Amino acid sequence: MHRAYLVLPTCPLAMILLQLLRVYLILIIIRALMSWFKPDPTAPLVRILAWITEP
Repeated sequence: MHRAYLVLPTCPLAMILLQLLRVYLILIIIRALMSWFKPDPTAPLVRILAWITEP
């Protein structure tokens, strides 16, 4: 029986890029969740989050 294992990159640059992608994905999810609550668009956190995740 063969088991599939998650292979993580060993290159430091690849590891950094993987972490950045994870953080970006979390920020996108947070922004999607915030859209349900209608936060104040002038709040600094909301503006920064929109600036980072806006396509």
